[in-house]
Amino acid sequence: LANQTLVTQGSYDVFVSKIGDCSSLSSSIVASGPTNICSGETVTFSTDTSSVYEYQWLFNGASHPGQINPTYSASQGGDYRVIIDSLGCVDTSTIETVIVGITPTVTHNSLGAYCENDASVTLSGGSPTGGTYSGPGVSGGVFTPSVAGPGTHPIVYTYTNGDGCSDSISKNV
Repeated sequence: LANQTLVTQGSYDVFVSKIGDCSSLSSSIVASGPTNICSGETVTFSTDTSSVYEYQWLFNGASHPGQINPTYSASQGGDYRVIIDSLGCVDTSTIETVIVGITPTVTHNSLGAYCENDASVTLSGGSPTGGTYSGPGVSGGVFTPSVAGPGTHPIVYTYTNGDGCSDSISKNV
Protein backbone atom coordinates (compact mmCIF):
# COMPACT_ATOMS: atom_id res chain seq x y z
CA LEU A 1 0.00 0.00 0.00
CA ALA A 2 2.83 2.35 -0.72
CA ASN A 3 2.04 5.89 -1.85
CA GLN A 4 -1.57 5.94 -0.61
CA THR A 5 -3.13 9.36 -0.02
CA LEU A 6 -5.75 9.71 2.71
CA VAL A 7 -8.64 12.03 2.05
CA THR A 8 -9.68 12.51 5.69
CA GLN A 9 -7.48 12.64 8.74
CA GLY A 10 -7.93 9.94 11.33
CA SER A 11 -7.03 6.40 12.27
CA TYR A 12 -7.54 3.64 9.76
CA ASP A 13 -7.39 -0.13 10.02
CA VAL A 14 -5.99 -1.64 6.83
CA PHE A 15 -6.16 -5.35 6.09
CA VAL A 16 -4.16 -6.84 3.27
CA SER A 17 -4.99 -10.32 2.13
CA LYS A 18 -2.92 -12.26 -0.37
CA ILE A 19 -4.62 -15.31 -1.84
CA GLY A 20 -1.67 -16.63 -3.75
CA ASP A 21 1.39 -15.79 -5.74
CA CYS A 22 0.11 -14.73 -9.15
CA SER A 23 3.57 -14.14 -10.59
CA SER A 24 3.96 -17.75 -11.70
CA LEU A 25 0.72 -17.84 -13.73
CA SER A 26 1.50 -17.45 -17.40
CA SER A 27 -0.96 -18.50 -20.05
CA SER A 28 0.31 -19.46 -23.47
CA ILE A 29 -1.12 -21.23 -26.47
CA VAL A 30 0.54 -24.06 -28.39
CA ALA A 31 -0.81 -24.95 -31.84
CA SER A 32 -0.92 -28.60 -32.95
CA GLY A 33 0.32 -27.60 -36.40
CA PRO A 34 0.37 -24.69 -38.82
CA THR A 35 -2.17 -21.94 -38.17
CA ASN A 36 -2.60 -21.40 -41.92
CA ILE A 37 -5.16 -24.08 -42.72
CA CYS A 38 -7.48 -24.94 -45.59
CA SER A 39 -11.28 -24.89 -45.47
CA GLY A 40 -12.56 -28.00 -43.75
CA GLU A 41 -9.41 -28.38 -41.64
CA THR A 42 -8.82 -27.55 -37.99
CA VAL A 43 -5.89 -26.62 -35.80
CA THR A 44 -6.01 -27.55 -32.11
CA PHE A 45 -4.74 -25.11 -29.51
CA SER A 46 -3.72 -26.23 -26.05
CA THR A 47 -2.67 -24.35 -22.95
CA ASP A 48 -1.32 -25.02 -19.46
CA THR A 49 -3.38 -27.48 -17.43
CA SER A 50 -4.07 -27.69 -13.73
CA SER A 51 -6.98 -28.88 -11.62
CA VAL A 52 -7.31 -25.36 -10.16
CA TYR A 53 -7.42 -23.56 -13.51
CA GLU A 54 -10.57 -22.28 -15.18
CA TYR A 55 -10.43 -21.49 -18.88
CA GLN A 56 -12.26 -19.21 -21.28
CA TRP A 57 -11.37 -19.09 -24.95
CA LEU A 58 -11.76 -15.85 -26.90
CA PHE A 59 -12.43 -15.57 -30.63
CA ASN A 60 -11.75 -12.16 -32.21
CA GLY A 61 -11.72 -10.62 -28.73
CA ALA A 62 -15.12 -11.96 -27.65
CA SER A 63 -15.82 -14.74 -25.19
CA HIS A 64 -16.57 -17.98 -27.01
CA PRO A 65 -19.44 -19.47 -24.94
CA GLY A 66 -18.97 -23.02 -23.72
CA GLN A 67 -15.27 -23.12 -24.62
CA ILE A 68 -13.89 -23.73 -21.13
CA ASN A 69 -11.40 -26.56 -21.65
CA PRO A 70 -7.60 -26.44 -21.88
CA THR A 71 -7.83 -27.37 -25.59
CA TYR A 72 -9.75 -25.79 -28.43
CA SER A 73 -10.12 -26.82 -32.09
CA ALA A 74 -10.28 -23.86 -34.45
CA SER A 75 -11.68 -24.07 -37.97
CA GLN A 76 -12.52 -20.40 -38.60
CA GLY A 77 -10.11 -17.67 -39.55
CA GLY A 78 -9.50 -15.09 -36.84
CA ASP A 79 -7.69 -14.32 -33.59
CA TYR A 80 -7.71 -16.77 -30.67
CA ARG A 81 -6.69 -16.23 -27.04
CA VAL A 82 -7.31 -18.01 -23.76
CA ILE A 83 -7.91 -16.55 -20.32
CA ILE A 84 -6.75 -18.67 -17.39
CA ASP A 85 -8.12 -18.05 -13.90
CA SER A 86 -6.22 -19.76 -11.10
CA LEU A 87 -7.92 -19.08 -7.76
CA GLY A 88 -8.35 -15.40 -8.56
CA CYS A 89 -5.11 -14.92 -10.46
CA VAL A 90 -5.95 -14.18 -14.09
CA ASP A 91 -3.75 -14.14 -17.17
CA THR A 92 -4.56 -13.79 -20.88
CA SER A 93 -2.43 -15.39 -23.57
CA THR A 94 -1.02 -13.67 -26.60
CA ILE A 95 -3.04 -13.87 -29.82
CA GLU A 96 -2.74 -16.79 -32.22
CA THR A 97 -4.14 -15.96 -35.66
CA VAL A 98 -5.72 -18.63 -37.84
CA ILE A 99 -5.87 -18.02 -41.58
CA VAL A 100 -8.21 -20.24 -43.59
CA GLY A 101 -7.44 -20.69 -47.27
CA ILE A 102 -10.00 -21.78 -49.84
CA THR A 103 -9.71 -25.38 -50.98
CA PRO A 104 -9.97 -25.56 -54.78
CA THR A 105 -12.41 -27.83 -56.56
CA VAL A 106 -10.61 -29.96 -59.12
CA THR A 107 -12.30 -31.46 -62.17
CA HIS A 108 -10.95 -33.45 -65.08
CA ASN A 109 -12.22 -34.67 -68.42
CA SER A 110 -12.00 -38.35 -69.29
CA LEU A 111 -8.49 -39.44 -70.27
CA GLY A 112 -9.47 -42.06 -72.86
CA ALA A 113 -8.05 -45.47 -73.64
CA TYR A 114 -4.54 -46.28 -74.81
CA CYS A 115 -2.82 -49.38 -76.07
CA GLU A 116 0.51 -50.45 -74.65
CA ASN A 117 2.34 -49.68 -77.91
CA ASP A 118 0.77 -46.19 -78.37
CA ALA A 119 3.04 -43.14 -78.35
CA SER A 120 3.48 -41.07 -75.21
CA VAL A 121 0.73 -38.51 -74.56
CA THR A 122 0.95 -35.14 -72.83
CA LEU A 123 -1.83 -35.18 -70.24
CA SER A 124 -4.31 -32.31 -70.15
CA GLY A 125 -7.89 -31.54 -69.17
CA GLY A 126 -7.41 -30.85 -65.47
CA SER A 127 -9.07 -27.77 -64.04
CA PRO A 128 -7.93 -25.43 -62.63
CA THR A 129 -4.92 -25.58 -64.93
CA GLY A 130 -1.41 -25.67 -63.50
CA GLY A 131 -1.69 -28.89 -61.53
CA THR A 132 0.46 -32.01 -61.67
CA TYR A 133 -0.16 -35.56 -62.84
CA SER A 134 1.00 -38.75 -61.18
CA GLY A 135 0.49 -42.46 -61.58
CA PRO A 136 1.93 -45.48 -63.37
CA GLY A 137 3.74 -44.45 -66.56
CA VAL A 138 3.48 -40.71 -65.78
CA SER A 139 6.53 -38.47 -65.73
CA GLY A 140 6.55 -34.69 -66.13
CA GLY A 141 2.90 -34.64 -67.18
CA VAL A 142 3.44 -37.20 -69.92
CA PHE A 143 1.78 -40.65 -69.91
CA THR A 144 3.79 -43.45 -71.54
CA PRO A 145 1.57 -46.52 -72.07
CA SER A 146 4.51 -48.90 -72.52
CA VAL A 147 5.92 -47.88 -69.11
CA ALA A 148 2.51 -48.24 -67.43
CA GLY A 149 2.01 -51.67 -68.97
CA PRO A 150 -1.25 -53.39 -69.83
CA GLY A 151 -4.37 -52.91 -67.75
CA THR A 152 -6.31 -50.07 -66.17
CA HIS A 153 -4.27 -47.46 -64.33
CA PRO A 154 -5.35 -44.59 -62.06
CA ILE A 155 -3.93 -41.21 -63.07
CA VAL A 156 -4.18 -38.52 -60.39
CA TYR A 157 -4.42 -34.81 -61.16
CA THR A 158 -3.54 -32.57 -58.18
CA TYR A 159 -3.86 -28.80 -58.04
CA THR A 160 -2.49 -26.60 -55.25
CA ASN A 161 -3.59 -22.95 -55.10
CA GLY A 162 -1.74 -19.90 -53.77
CA ASP A 163 -3.14 -20.54 -50.27
CA GLY A 164 -1.34 -23.89 -50.21
CA CYS A 165 -4.67 -25.74 -50.33
CA SER A 166 -5.03 -28.64 -52.74
CA ASP A 167 -7.52 -31.04 -54.22
CA SER A 168 -7.09 -33.98 -56.55
CA ILE A 169 -9.09 -36.26 -58.79
CA SER A 170 -8.32 -39.70 -60.14
CA LYS A 171 -9.19 -40.91 -63.64
CA ASN A 172 -8.48 -44.32 -65.10
CA VAL A 173 -6.65 -44.93 -68.38
